[in-house]
Amino acid sequence: MIVVLKPTYACNFACKYCYLSNDTKSFYQSSLEFIIKVLLQVKEVLRPQDKRVTTFLWHGGEPLLWGYDNYKAVFEFVEKEFEGYNYKHSVQTNLSLINKDFIELFKRFNVRLSFSLDGTQEIHDLQRVDKSGSPTFNPLVCITLLGFCFIIESRFGVFASLTAFPSSLSLIPQPSSIASITNFLSIFLSPSFLS
Repeated sequence: MIVVLKPTYACNFACKYCYLSNDTKSFYQSSLEFIIKVLLQVKEVLRPQDKRVTTFLWHGGEPLLWGYDNYKAVFEFVEKEFEGYNYKHSVQTNLSLINKDFIELFKRFNVRLSFSLDGTQEIHDLQRVDKSGSPTFNPLVCITLLGFCFIIESRFGVFASLTAFPSSLSLIPQPSSIASITNFLSIFLSPSFLS
């Protein structure tokens, strides 16, 4: 079972294909208390002896905007409250806010980290812009490389998502050539067909 938790709809990007409006992304944030209530409701339908893995997928907006302290508190809560249950955490992020503290926290709680980078600079910047409309490829690549340094140093796994458009499919490198760059990267293609 996958439980998608959206502690915030806020985002520091304004991707053209995002399903959330920029108005929605600017204000919504859940309290830690609300997220804990949701997790307790999920626990009511689970059984400790269940062989199925329950994945708590932390999503957004940009979920890292919810903050380090909130994630630390909620991961500690789940570790204690769900002892004996078969679960894991996964965070889907644009990596723009990743730092060594987050990497250490995710490593401590065995959190799977997924991010998206949508191909070459030309492809990426067509769709992934910041709130002022400026491209995000160069800043994101720098931050991603910094994140990769933390990840490599920490021996932490990461998963990549690539959103493809009909106009960009021929420009995207084959996943096998991307994955051959590094042994800790898994690639998931996410086709998006927008008019």
